[in-house]
Amino acid sequence: MNLPKQWRLKGQRYRLEGQRHSDGRVRFPAQPAKLGEAQDAWQPYQLSNTGELFSWTAQRSNRSEFDHEPIVIVGIVKLADGCLITAQLTDCEPSELQIGMAVETVTRSWGKVGEDDLLVYGYKFRPALVD
Repeated sequence: MNLPKQWRLKGQRYRLEGQRHSDGRVRFPAQPAKLGEAQDAWQPYQLSNTGELFSWTAQRSNRSEFDHEPIVIVGIVKLADGCLITAQLTDCEPSELQIGMAVETVTRSWGKVGEDDLLVYGYKFRPALVD
């Protein structure tokens, strides 16, 4: 992981900041305007922090940096805004998960970066505590 890159992406990683088009479309992550597109067509937009589990899978990892997590659960979450986001699922077991269940964002560690092992945080999803 690159520390300056983490800093540049802090809006999307900590606050789920995406973009909303003047016609109502929402996208994540934020992207520069495409060729021929008006520069102000896409405005910063705070995505919803709740959604439903669209799909998921459990992966076993033999990499040493995941020793504390022998099974990594990755899901596709459909936010209330309609965006689909791929993210790690946390605070749950695979047997608890069901397609369509309510989930919410939480901030968790994504790993360490640099010679000093600085912790990098970002969004993950967990089953919603309150529906």
